[in-house]
Amino acid sequence: MKTIVFTFLVSLLFISVVFGQSDSDSKAFLLVGKIIGKDSGRITIWYEVDKSYVSDTLDVKNGTFYFDGKISEPTYVLIMEPGSRPSAPKKMVGMYIESGVMKLTLYEDHFKDFELIGSQTQKDQNEYFVLQKTLGGL
Repeated sequence: MKTIVFTFLVSLLFISVVFGQSDSDSKAFLLVGKIIGKDSGRITIWYEVDKSYVSDTLDVKNGTFYFDGKISEPTYVLIMEPGSRPSAPKKMVGMYIESGVMKLTLYEDHFKDFELIGSQTQKDQNEYFVLQKTLGGL
């Protein structure tokens, strides 16, 4: 009898862990983006959700785009113009987004010089890279 109760409790715990981290843990985000030098077109955003990669294509109108959704933790995204390749990184950049409202500024021919306001994780990464350069690339 004790074995049956124990097995039942372990099963219940397993189910609550597996299914308990669904949308209830997710929080909304809004990324308001601006591309200096580009009035219209499209950009693609790649990111990982539940161990699967997802891509969204966004319209750029009057140099602005919007990306919103829900995430449960800071998430690394790759933003690029459709057709861009890693061998041509001028129009491709990776960054961390998190819940809340963020403001992103990209520059048409050099996405890597982006400015992101509202993501503490990205700010921390930027500071890490600066410190790493200061210490000689350690």
